[in-house]
Amino acid sequence: MGELAQGIDSDKLNLLIMGENIDIDYLNKLVAKAQKLVSRDIGYLVLSPEEFKQQYPRLNQQNLLLIWQNDEQLTEKSSQDKPGLKS
Repeated sequence: MGELAQGIDSDKLNLLIMGENIDIDYLNKLVAKAQKLVSRDIGYLVLSPEEFKQQYPRLNQQNLLLIWQNDEQLTEKSSQDKPGLKS
């Protein structure tokens, strides 16, 4: 989400991570490592699938860029619930 998702170069990389049982400590370590590699500040927001469903209508959907999804956990219905997201 953000300027990079629109193809605009930016010093800030914003991530929205949706999932269950996210290891925040490990995520923090990965983000710190990635910030050094890409020379950009990385901010992130972690949401559960239910929180994402609640927040999705409030998000600027044009600024979202899906970069990965676990196809095994997706159902046809969940894909239809999020028309702005593509696999």
